[in-house]
Amino acid sequence: ALAFGAAVARLHAPLRRSHRRCSRAVHVSAHFPVFEKMVGTWYDSVRYVAPDLVETEMFHDSDEKFLTGERTISIADDVVTLTSATTFPDGRTLNLKFHGKRVAEAFGLRNVVRFDRVPLDGEEAHGNASFPIALLAAEHPKPPHGDENAAFDVIIVREVMVGTGKTVLAETITLLDEGCCEASHASQEIDADTGGLGGVQLWRSVKRR
Repeated sequence: ALAFGAAVARLHAPLRRSHRRCSRAVHVSAHFPVFEKMVGTWYDSVRYVAPDLVETEMFHDSDEKFLTGERTISIADDVVTLTSATTFPDGRTLNLKFHGKRVAEAFGLRNVVRFDRVPLDGEEAHGNASFPIALLAAEHPKPPHGDENAAFDVIIVREVMVGTGKTVLAETITLLDEGCCEASHASQEIDADTGGLGGVQLWRSVKRR
């Protein structure tokens, strides 16, 4: 799960709903109209629904520890930078960094932001920079004069195997509360070999300034 499945960060403990209101000073870029609203640091928690649509405790352990994370988004020089740290219940942490650029076409999709992994400090020396997944994101900003009760800022994401072009995860990110403080993600896992549907990751993200 931009979130993004393998890329989205999970570091801190699951968050309870807060009634604190965030600043409404959101500056929208014509080049990245939705990502601009997501600039900042987000803390994420997840639930997991198995392929049979039954919720499981896949991302929990016997001590009630959860898979959680932290994700930071920034924009500079027409590049969206996504850094994430995903912490698993056993304490292992996966750190990733992606750079996203708007492209005319990628894997048959037009006008998307393509995210490719960039090595973290020291990775090149250890030969661990390989990560064969590209994240393809389509931004769908809220219509300026739409129904306030029906319209949201949305990003639709596909995680694609670079070598084969096969999709391994399809995700929808919905920005709630004017995109200021909270987002929800539904990430459908897809078997790259058979195309069959796997489990569904249900993410909740809260932005802390």
